[in-house]
Amino acid sequence: MSMNKSLFSFGLISDIQYADIEPASNFSGTEHREYRSSVHAAAAVVKAWGSLESPLTFIGQLGDLIDGQNAGAYGQGLTLDRPQSEQALERVLKIWDQYSRTVYHAIGNHELYNFTWAELRLKLNTQRVQCTHQVATQEFYYSFTPYPGWRVIVLNSYEDNVIKPKSEQSRLYTERLLKENNHNFGAKAPFNFFEGVSVEKQRYVPFNGGFGERQLTWLKVELATMKERGEVGVIASHLPCFAPAASPKNIAFDADSLHTLIGSYTEQIWAYFAGHRHGGGYAQDHHGIHHVTIQSPLTHGICATTVEVYDDLLKVCGVGAHRSYHLTRG
Repeated sequence: MSMNKSLFSFGLISDIQYADIEPASNFSGTEHREYRSSVHAAAAVVKAWGSLESPLTFIGQLGDLIDGQNAGAYGQGLTLDRPQSEQALERVLKIWDQYSRTVYHAIGNHELYNFTWAELRLKLNTQRVQCTHQVATQEFYYSFTPYPGWRVIVLNSYEDNVIKPKSEQSRLYTERLLKENNHNFGAKAPFNFFEGVSVEKQRYVPFNGGFGERQLTWLKVELATMKERGEVGVIASHLPCFAPAASPKNIAFDADSLHTLIGSYTEQIWAYFAGHRHGGGYAQDHHGIHHVTIQSPLTHGICATTVEVYDDLLKVCGVGAHRSYHLTRG
């Protein structure tokens, strides 16, 4: 454990997935989901953060604020009198009102079940962030400097997706990618998208997404800039990019490309934080980069992390049911 004084700290939470519906299991019956109480668990986390002796510098919300069933298109949502996406999002966003720290939002698949990209741009990430390119904020990938010599990069793991494609070109590309790698794509729900699919191809399901060439090119510039300036930092996104820290079923389509890229900048990138897999996870890759998947309040109750940053250590302190980790460099 570091004997130095912490430089700054930040909070991470992911997959609240609130909906005013009954508790239920996931499709495979492997996890129990408390849709109504997840917002109360998240509020308890924010209250805990507010009571810290040293205030957090920022909070990172890594996607899936509300559940897709709020849109009324599947599951219990089909029994709703009308879609309740707006009401659900408003209720979850209110929990941040009790704490004055800046909240940076990543986009998950459940945001896209409920809203268009244009709507999300108006509802989330309206604060000013320090970006290399103006387009980055609009497209939900950007970087900012919370402390001198430090940079946080937030990536959009749904730049390519079939839920709400950003363009016709992206839609055609992603549909072709899924068809080529998953013979179940196109089947009517409910359906097990993983049936008969090899482990290597289990990432190719409609509720995952990809970073895309344009974003990875942008990221390469960001990393090169960090190297030039002697900066260090972390990356955060909704989808993991390293299966041992999550599952082969939960990583991004082009996770390998991203993983290779950041592996070329091990002096700059200390850790990669993600959500999506509700059970969480941790692994250190062969580059020495730590990968932490945040556990979900939907399945774990009061659950989040406080990350204390030292010169030689990232102290990931579990809040509530979340596991804790000590992440050293290299």
